[in-house]
Amino acid sequence: MKSDVKVPPVSNIGRNVPQTQTYYSPGALYLKMAAELNLLESLEVSVRQLTDMERTRAVSLAQQESMSLARILQRELQLLSLRLAKRWKMPTSNSRRSSNVLLLWPTRQRGC
Repeated sequence: MKSDVKVPPVSNIGRNVPQTQTYYSPGALYLKMAAELNLLESLEVSVRQLTDMERTRAVSLAQQESMSLARILQRELQLLSLRLAKRWKMPTSNSRRSSNVLLLWPTRQRGC
């Protein structure tokens, strides 16, 4: 079905109408409107998907930052434990777990 059907209005029949004006039939207008609505809906879906991806990215970055800060704090705690052990001459743990610096300061194992 051709959508660019030019139909001049009744009042312009027999007159010289400039060729720059285009008139559409109701069926053609309906098809154009339906196509524009489909385009609008697809753009809205794309915007929703981009918003969801941005939200996921923000959560991921926040999680990475939290993990980084947790590692820094854990290392600071280990250094503090070593300083206290040297200051008070406390025995350090010689276990195979490197996360337990002192018997006084046990830390959780990873995965717990």
